[in-house]
Amino acid sequence: MTIAEIVNVYNAMVLDFFAGTNTLVNTGAVLTDTDKLEFKDKGQSADILIPSALTVHDFDGTSDVVKQEPELAKKTITLDTLKDVTFTIPSSVMGAANRFDLLSKFAREASRAIAKDVDTAIALEYANAGSTIGDGSTGWTEDLVLSARKSFNAASAFEENRFIVCKDDTSFYKTGMISAKDKVVVVDGGNVRSIKDIPEYAGFRIITSPYIQTVDSKNRDLVVQENGIIFVNRPLEKENSNTIEMSVLEQNGITMRTTYWYDPNKKQKVLSTDILYAVQTIEDSLVIEAQIQP
Repeated sequence: MTIAEIVNVYNAMVLDFFAGTNTLVNTGAVLTDTDKLEFKDKGQSADILIPSALTVHDFDGTSDVVKQEPELAKKTITLDTLKDVTFTIPSSVMGAANRFDLLSKFAREASRAIAKDVDTAIALEYANAGSTIGDGSTGWTEDLVLSARKSFNAASAFEENRFIVCKDDTSFYKTGMISAKDKVVVVDGGNVRSIKDIPEYAGFRIITSPYIQTVDSKNRDLVVQENGIIFVNRPLEKENSNTIEMSVLEQNGITMRTTYWYDPNKKQKVLSTDILYAVQTIEDSLVIEAQIQP
């Protein structure tokens, strides 16, 4: 197998492991937008087209149907985040009979590092929330959940894909709001989007994330509907040469690039996986900061 083929397989491994992580991107808590053919660099912009709402009308069979002319709102988002996981490959790996088993271990660690960074970026969007509930003096209570539900109902938010992203979910169990029985599997288009069952209460799927921020001795949990925050991802250019091999692949709406090169000065083989993205609140009425007692 050629180096180019090995690099391609490794890149696919990273994407596959990322798809298996329980990130906020994979659970459907945020919108995702990618275009595997629109190559970009850090600092460049991507135009996101968001259609206006459509309405349903009665049809009595005697008149023409009501033809709507939806508009496409364009949002321009700067791709401001370029992250990479780069490491030297032990000399014994590339030529080993079990090299793919060994490379898969590195791929898993790379995917975890990237997933951590993406979820941290999403968690930081608490600062752009349209409203705040709680004051940090208690854990989650039924009143707080219903307050969030009321806010989303007032904003005409879709009932689907409402999430509470918290650092600690034990108060939900202590108060009896959820139990081991209250679990649903998140399914989208026939495909399971999460690797574990997700508890649900009052229309909210409850997810724990270790990357939720704690500021001023208060957990800054997030209450979100899918249309509140967007994750925008674009592919980076692929430029192979005599000394460099690159792979650019897309899977489940996520595009990553892996580069392999040999450093003759240090006599080292290097693998680097990078991802270009942006995270932005696009509808702050669908993002609520919940100040919760740690």
